[in-house]
Amino acid sequence: MNAIEEVARRAGVSRATVTRVVQGHRYVSAGTRARVQQVVQELDYRPSSAARTLASGRAGALGVVLGGPLDPESATWVAAVERATRLTGRALVVRTVPDGCPGSLTRAVQELAAQQVDGIALLCPSQEVDLPRLRDAAGTVPLQSAHDWEGEHNTWTSSGVLAVRHLRSVGHAVVHVVVGDPEAARAQALLRRSTVGPSTARVRVVTVGRDPAGTGPTVATALATSGASAVVAESDRTAWHLLSDLRRLGVRVPEDVALVSCGDAPGAAFSRPGLTVVRHHLAGPATRLVDGLLHGPAVRPPSAGPPDVELVVRGSCGTTAGRLAAAG
Repeated sequence: MNAIEEVARRAGVSRATVTRVVQGHRYVSAGTRARVQQVVQELDYRPSSAARTLASGRAGALGVVLGGPLDPESATWVAAVERATRLTGRALVVRTVPDGCPGSLTRAVQELAAQQVDGIALLCPSQEVDLPRLRDAAGTVPLQSAHDWEGEHNTWTSSGVLAVRHLRSVGHAVVHVVVGDPEAARAQALLRRSTVGPSTARVRVVTVGRDPAGTGPTVATALATSGASAVVAESDRTAWHLLSDLRRLGVRVPEDVALVSCGDAPGAAFSRPGLTVVRHHLAGPATRLVDGLLHGPAVRPPSAGPPDVELVVRGSCGTTAGRLAAAG
């Protein structure tokens, strides 16, 4: 018995169904798809890329365009997308555009489309991108931005809600949200629901720019002089710069300012004080992103299941350590 027949036997489906699942055909039920993918993972089944390319005219791969500075968040996202892609029997092709230049992003998308990838995921957290232009560059290849394609279900949107909700719950009347480029996908997602809705608290947006190392001292000074008592940083990198700059100004964290960050990069727990963070669990978002690229916009995130974000309370917000999962 060859490998594909063993997958079919264990999953209780036909060989043709296994082929449809690994080739990403839309008309397979969610339950059957999940069952086949589970067996594919257990057996480490790797379909012949040459045979699949001949049959479908595609490369049997997904593409990722990583724009902007390389940071722990981007690396974590790429790893999660790679794992989700591997479960479909595909490879992952990554193009990096460190300068984030619009022309360079367009060329990267065109290169991936020319390789006949099955879809392109865009990871450009810290800058504004022209999605219509990039989709034109992709042609018939589906393209989605990881940071905004799920709307209110987006991981960053949930992060903003959870961080602001926590600071409000411990008595802060005003919460300052510090973002880089306010038009970037990550910032837009972070602010989508955290700045609206009935509440006695207010949220103020503070822009630090794409280089928190250069502009951080100015932002820290503005926060200190305004009497800010609660801050949400859009990334651990931004939070670390704020910690350092506030300390130089004699502003104590958490005694004077409570600080919550989004991400939980390695080292966040060992800051002085340890960073309270909204930790991201990216297996679910990455799987939904891959499914959305392969099976179209009809795929929607589940209404129930494990949360994609989790509040981990440490010393930087001055409350008892613990964890709180997002309500959604």
